[in-house]
Amino acid sequence: MVNHTNLFSNEKPIPPQYRCALTNQLMQHPVRIYGSRMPVAYEKKALENYFNDYGLEDPQTKHEISEDMVGADIALQKKIEAFLQANPELWEKYPIDKRVRNEIF
Repeated sequence: MVNHTNLFSNEKPIPPQYRCALTNQLMQHPVRIYGSRMPVAYEKKALENYFNDYGLEDPQTKHEISEDMVGADIALQKKIEAFLQANPELWEKYPIDKRVRNEIF
């Protein structure tokens, strides 16, 4: 499949697994709903906003969940950090919280 947004650019595309399932934006603080049948990650703030709007339900399955099912995905966060270190030009296009940037660099 051709990524037309990067057809005439030498910019490296953001891998889909590094994007929030709710916002499609690059994640800074990825979290997962552990125990969910859908293995997707969310930006922490986006999932908190979803819960505020719709209650404690899995955005993919719409099943009720408990708060203790939500947790940080540290391994994914480390992969995103390594990707950003290897592609510093993406900092301009995808503004990241300065505290997160300082932790990475």
